[in-house]
Amino acid sequence: MNVKSMLASLFQLGLSQAEIAALCGSTQPTISRAANGAMVRYELGKAIEDIYLKETKALGAAQSLAQSSLGGLSGDYGSTHSTSD
Repeated sequence: MNVKSMLASLFQLGLSQAEIAALCGSTQPTISRAANGAMVRYELGKAIEDIYLKETKALGAAQSLAQSSLGGLSGDYGSTHSTSD
């Protein structure tokens, strides 16, 4: 995945250019340029990748938690299963 795609995903998760810039020690205009496909320094690309991995991991964990907490609500709502012999 390239920097532009990772930034697009982070924006969809609700992070702003300014927030991403602050997290990776950059500036909002630099993040804007990167989001539009400009080349970035290796260190900045790695910082964006780290943020992306952290945020998507957190999202995955939250989705897992939500699914597990809803697990008891799905299905047959506690009725017993019978099988025909």
